[in-house]
Amino acid sequence: MNRIFIFTINLLFVSLLCNAQKGLSVDSIFSDYGKRQGSVFLDISKDILGEHTRIERFKCLRLKQDNEAASAIVDAVKNDYESSKRFDNALVIKEMTENGVLKNATYCLGKADETPVGVYLLYSVNNGNIMLVYLTGRFKPSELNNELNKLKDLFIKVNNKEIKIY
Repeated sequence: MNRIFIFTINLLFVSLLCNAQKGLSVDSIFSDYGKRQGSVFLDISKDILGEHTRIERFKCLRLKQDNEAASAIVDAVKNDYESSKRFDNALVIKEMTENGVLKNATYCLGKADETPVGVYLLYSVNNGNIMLVYLTGRFKPSELNNELNKLKDLFIKVNNKEIKIY
């Protein structure tokens, strides 16, 4: 009986995590651009991340820089941040522009008071690549860099090849 109860709770938890991103503009970016040839798309949940970090969901998209993709991604990220301002705790952690073009940004989308899970969006353009990261976790925005640093030593195996997460 306990096993069934624990399984049900875990299933509910996983379904909540999977639906946490629904309604965000970046969801369509991951769907559209994650399938393009030459792009790298990772979607990792807590069961893979384990006890290494308090990050519960990590989605990362990396693709070659092109103006159409960069414009669509920046629009989606900014739209999601603007719509999250309804929460008092939405926050610009970092935002860097070059010649009026967004080059690097980190946003905390905020959260409702009743949920301890924070939502974060990271965007960067570097060395001809665009990187978009969506992540959720039970930590404060001031702890984001610390949690990301924990991922630097984490590898996963895909098709018998080790891939460094972040």
